[in-house]
Amino acid sequence: MSSTIYVLDCGDLFFQLFKAVAAFMKSSSYLRLIGLSAAFGFFIAIVRSFKSLNPNTIIKWFVMYMLVFNIVMIPKTDVLISDISSQKNYPIAHVPVAFAFMAEAFTGLGFGLAQLFDSLFTTPDSLQYTKTGFLFGSKLIQEARDFRVVDPVLKADLSMYFNRCVVGNIFLTHVLSPTELKESTNIWESISKSPSKIRRTLLANKEGIREDKSCFDATPILKARLQAEMTKAYTIFGINLFGNPKNSNYKDLFETHLKSAFNYYQAMETTGTDAFLQAMMLNFIKEGVTDYQAHLNSTASIMSHEFSKSQVQQRYLWEIGGLKSAWLWPFFHSVVMFLAMALFPLIILLVIAYSGIVAFKSYLLFFLSLQFWPALFAVLNFIMSFYGSAISTKYGAISLANLDNIEQLHSEVGSVAGYMMVFIPWLAYGLVTKIGDSFNSLSHSMISGLQSSTMSAAGEAANASFSLGQTSFYNATGNTLSANKHDSNFTSMAGSTTRMLDSGATLTVTRDGSEVIDASSTISRGALSINSNKAISGMLNQAAETNTQAIYSQSHQLSSLVSQGVQQLTQFSELQGKDIRLGDGVSESDTAQVQHAVSNVLGLANTVAERTGVTTEQALTGIMNAGFSSQVGVNTNKSLAGKLMGFAFGVDGNLYARAGYDKSDSTSHRSNDGFEKVLDTKQMQDFRRDFSYLQNFGQTHHLDTAHSKGASLLSQGSSDLRQALNVSNNLDASLSQGERIATARQVTESGGATINRNLDQMFKDYVTDKLDDSERNYLYGHPGDPNAQAKLEQLANQFMSDEGVRNQLIDLYGNESHRVNPQARFDADKTHIQSQHASLQSKQKLQEQELQQQASLNDVGLDEDKARALQNRVETKIHVRKEVNEAMEAVAGTVVDRQNQGVDKEIERGNKNSHAKSIITGDK
Repeated sequence: MSSTIYVLDCGDLFFQLFKAVAAFMKSSSYLRLIGLSAAFGFFIAIVRSFKSLNPNTIIKWFVMYMLVFNIVMIPKTDVLISDISSQKNYPIAHVPVAFAFMAEAFTGLGFGLAQLFDSLFTTPDSLQYTKTGFLFGSKLIQEARDFRVVDPVLKADLSMYFNRCVVGNIFLTHVLSPTELKESTNIWESISKSPSKIRRTLLANKEGIREDKSCFDATPILKARLQAEMTKAYTIFGINLFGNPKNSNYKDLFETHLKSAFNYYQAMETTGTDAFLQAMMLNFIKEGVTDYQAHLNSTASIMSHEFSKSQVQQRYLWEIGGLKSAWLWPFFHSVVMFLAMALFPLIILLVIAYSGIVAFKSYLLFFLSLQFWPALFAVLNFIMSFYGSAISTKYGAISLANLDNIEQLHSEVGSVAGYMMVFIPWLAYGLVTKIGDSFNSLSHSMISGLQSSTMSAAGEAANASFSLGQTSFYNATGNTLSANKHDSNFTSMAGSTTRMLDSGATLTVTRDGSEVIDASSTISRGALSINSNKAISGMLNQAAETNTQAIYSQSHQLSSLVSQGVQQLTQFSELQGKDIRLGDGVSESDTAQVQHAVSNVLGLANTVAERTGVTTEQALTGIMNAGFSSQVGVNTNKSLAGKLMGFAFGVDGNLYARAGYDKSDSTSHRSNDGFEKVLDTKQMQDFRRDFSYLQNFGQTHHLDTAHSKGASLLSQGSSDLRQALNVSNNLDASLSQGERIATARQVTESGGATINRNLDQMFKDYVTDKLDDSERNYLYGHPGDPNAQAKLEQLANQFMSDEGVRNQLIDLYGNESHRVNPQARFDADKTHIQSQHASLQSKQKLQEQELQQQASLNDVGLDEDKARALQNRVETKIHVRKEVNEAMEAVAGTVVDRQNQGVDKEIERGNKNSHAKSIITGDK
């Protein structure tokens, strides 16, 4: 025969507990603990027997030990754990009889008392605590307000049906009145009893396409869809209310429990609603607070207001406490009883140890108090259900008029009942110990809760200080002190949102959606402000003077280097015989190539000088700047060539000179834009190649300047050309810097206020770089200290003369004129090109049509066969000519390679047989 143990919840958890207890009490470890406890108890019994000179003490302990061991440890039985909430049973074997008997006795007592009270207090079976839980019917009625259509398509169709069909019945045909709709107990029957055959609505079919139907035809379709929607809603809302037990039929559950709840709570005739009384109270409170000055001496009004407020506070207190209790106590009961059962093996050890009788008695009393919880829950459930049923008889059947009031009533019933649940655990423990002391402590707790809200309301009434309708979220205030502020102005601000950006600026979105940015909080302000346009102009003037001196120095250096290089190369080109030898590190072929490069560079410079009427040095400078600046991306119009010579490197690869110079040759090469060609593409390519070869020759070849005059001239000339090109690039940079300085001066003169603010922030950053934070804060925070202000003025003077600050201003404001919108320029040119293209196409088509017309009139045409034969002959000749050219190029290349090989062999043979070399190396 098995013992049945009843638990309110967590049956699977208790199943694991009993398995663990059964396994632990039959294990060898627990038997060793029994032995230790018996030894300790026997020692205590001997000590007490000698102390009292009574040998019966040892006999009593031994008898108790044998009874406990033979009753608790040896007999075993089967246990069946019954979970009341989930209606599941969990069988367990080999559980100690004493443990099983105690658990069965106490849990059976608690469950039996709860069933007894449920049977004595007449309520429907579906509303009893032992069947459905605490105030399940009241909770069900509250949840019924949340039953709604879930399908969005059906919801949209019902909304359109109500707007087009039901509203028309109310305001046009008067088939349905607002009062009838408000008090109707079956809303669907009321709105669909007389659908119109004229007015029409839209319904979605199975494919989702909306079809136009009359209200009369749409009514049965919507009714059928509503029935299908209810079937889905049974599952959705049933899981929230009943959980998810296996083989659940939520439709049957709703039919049983919802019907019982409404029959018990709402089976009564329709009467007046509580809205009248509620409206009176709200209007009374509103009038009393709004017209406060007129009723300041009305003590009755103030007291009525504070009584209403105190009631609201007390109701909220009970509701919050009730929600916590209803959520916590059922689970807490299971947890506490679980802990009590888990401690049973340890209690047995204490009993065996002789001194555990008192602990075992306390354990049994506490375990017994836990079994009173279900009985007290059942009594409280009946009381609140009966109270709710008695009050709700005044509302009648549920309709639109009383739905809110019924929901509020059941919410208050649940809140009060949940608040009363707070005291049940302490009251249950008091029943098995000292009920008077327990009730006394509970009374103090209840009175303190009532007193807190009463004293708060009384304080407001006595001080005539009222606060209504204030809502506050996520507010945090600390260390705030406000005093002696008088402001009686009216201010109305609404609809805007302001947030701070990462930089400290604020972004405000106004009611119309526009955005306003305030960056005033990002600018540092001190007693000393850098706001003088004269000072800024002085900085830029100083920068302009420095840059002008650099341009003059670089121009003079460039002219000197080019002049020296031309002289040295000219002398090198005039050398003959042994003077032209460049040393052992340079071969004869390299010597010949460098001579060719010098001759070509000087020849092109003389050609340009003759055509433009300038000196050879100026021509070489112009070609050098125009040719090499275009390769590195420098604007040649603003380079030295553009400034002095008027040269420009074209996109076609040619070199052009500005018109207006005296020319020695014809002007047949003059272009349409005022430039004329002085060197073609091939000549410019040859110049770049030879000029680069001369520049790098001294670095790639070892030139012994003491070997010959030619080596010395070539080494110095190539070095001068390299330095000249570097100086030319620096000069271009200085010219660009001068242009940026001029632009910056123009911008700063027109935007003074903005520049001043930016300089204030730049000056603060400058001070931060020069000083530590504490010293900087002292200088800015003590405007009355003469020493601090003198230090700031000194730093300000250094700031205005700092080259880094000056360059920063030039970089910031010197590129304003170059800020071109590429996309706008592209769009404009694209539109122009497209219009020109369309115009050309139309002209081409017109000309083609005219030619075809004239050919047809004059009987002129083209024989396609003859044309195709001519084309084949031409292609054949082109192919033959191409093969002949390739063969000739191959033969020429072979001849040249053989000649070069012969020359190299002769030079090598001469080097080996050279008498001078043998003298230098010491060979004989």
